Amino acid sequence: PMIVRGETDATGELIREYEPEVIHAIPADPGTLETMRIGAREVITSGHAYNISELDLPGALSGKTGTAEFGELNPGGTLPFHSWFVAYLPSAAGATDAELAIVTFNYSAVVPGNVSAEVVKYFLQLYYDLDQDLRLDPNDFSLVTAN
Repeated sequence: PMIVRGETDATGELIREYEPEVIHAIPADPGTLETMRIGAREVITSGHAYNISELDLPGALSGKTGTAEFGELNPGGTLPFHSWFVAYLPSAAGATDAELAIVTFNYSAVVPGNVSAEVVKYFLQLYYDLDQDLRLDPNDFSLVTAN
């Protein structure tokens, strides 16, 4: 991933562009990586982030939802429940040319479903200036399946 694409002047004109530099490659079997890419696409098309698939995006959004329980015990004696979502947008399912990657983390997300996926959905609607607003109604959990 590339954090900074370049520098711009006060008018927004690009004055210096940076090229990504590979600093470490993970040794992995290409077949394993392909399986992971297919699975990441299926998270969007039929998994826990299925409702993002309705967005009209210029690629094949792929990702992975997740939850974690850690922190200090709450008054009920349980750990806070946190929501994660990692998404990337390659040109086609299984492609390795993603130009956009997003990670969201929501601390103590005490609602059904994956609130982080909702954050990514809203970000994509704004980023791509979509006329669609497919956010779930926070008062209607009938569309959300609890993990």
